[in-house]
Amino acid sequence: MARKSRKPQSETETPKIRLLPTAGYARISLDNGEKSEDSIENQTAIIEDYVRNNGGLEMSGVFTDLGFTGRDFDRPGYAELMESIRRGEVKCLVVKDANCKHGIKILV
Repeated sequence: MARKSRKPQSETETPKIRLLPTAGYARISLDNGEKSEDSIENQTAIIEDYVRNNGGLEMSGVFTDLGFTGRDFDRPGYAELMESIRRGEVKCLVVKDANCKHGIKILV
């Protein structure tokens, strides 16, 4: 059985919380110049706001694809995101989903 430390714990010592490296992903097929609720800017703002207001997450960046269809994965922002995940730089992904009740999906 492991021995417990006899050193007194400092009252000012706070436990370190490990933040989860988090990325966002935003995509829109067409950009007609209008500021719609699905614009890249709005999606990015919603994602960043979610990460900022929910503990345990640390924003690594937002990957975007403007003018690319979601029918295939041949998108530069998506490819860069996947490479960051493979390198272990991203452990959590946040996306704005128009079909989701709450508008946000989290993938860990």
